[in-house]
Amino acid sequence: MDVATAIRLKSLILTPQSKNQSPILFHECLWCTSAAAPSWLSTNTPFDTTNDGFVKVSDTYESVNFKNVFAAGDCCHIVQHPRPKAGVFAVRAGPLLYTNLLAALFDKPLHPHKPQSDFLGLISTGDCYAVASRGRFALEGAYLWKLKDYIDRKWMDGYVNLHSTYHKENESDRNDVGMGNHTSVIRA
Repeated sequence: MDVATAIRLKSLILTPQSKNQSPILFHECLWCTSAAAPSWLSTNTPFDTTNDGFVKVSDTYESVNFKNVFAAGDCCHIVQHPRPKAGVFAVRAGPLLYTNLLAALFDKPLHPHKPQSDFLGLISTGDCYAVASRGRFALEGAYLWKLKDYIDRKWMDGYVNLHSTYHKENESDRNDVGMGNHTSVIRA
């Protein structure tokens, strides 16, 4: 298999195994890469990591080898539920991470989480246009950009109203960790 490893002067440079092949010329290139963990996580910390350098966590987002150390999003690998790196997993981990940080602080049991296995990917391509994919299906169009814009704005609005939104949606979680109505949110 030939793998592009570089772009030079509007041409793709392939792997050394394909050195006999001429570079592939193009007008535009969409270069898609996967997430990568920062190298210091595996080289300069005591945390257990995958071969790719992602911090290994349990389904509570707690490090598998350090109690009360949590990781979520593109820097971690949930041992019980491996998933591809996608923003939806980091977003969905947020409320549970908050709850588990409070639980750890007050020495209460942590809540496990099983992330969804399928997700909708919406990528803006510029000029109010987007591509959507879910599993092996894909669509494109301006209407998908409008959907993405709506979803993104709704999500960001949650940060503007974080305190009231969290308290309304997570009353039972706060009571489970012994916080009752005394939880406060610190905003940076």
